[in-house]
Amino acid sequence: MFQRKNDTEGDFVPIVFGSHINTKAERNYSSYQGELINMIRAINDCRLNLMTSKQTFVFTDHHSLTRLFTQPNLTAYQIRQINSIADIPNIKIVHKSANDP
Repeated sequence: MFQRKNDTEGDFVPIVFGSHINTKAERNYSSYQGELINMIRAINDCRLNLMTSKQTFVFTDHHSLTRLFTQPNLTAYQIRQINSIADIPNIKIVHKSANDP
């Protein structure tokens, strides 16, 4: 689900809902790789909306994804995934626990 901050009230309102069933190969990925591919897929699905935003926050309950842009040792696969979203301005990945409101 993608949300946009309502300018008048400051609350987040949903703008896009999405769903995807992972392929058999994707189900064999590590949890990190699975979360990464699904995050990239969601970003690419909303690319036009995100290209015009001043800043984009991606909230995830997978803490290790927050270090995606600062990791010193990336695999070739991770580099390709990062390059696919490199043109999205000011993207920031933020950890939000599943228990947070």
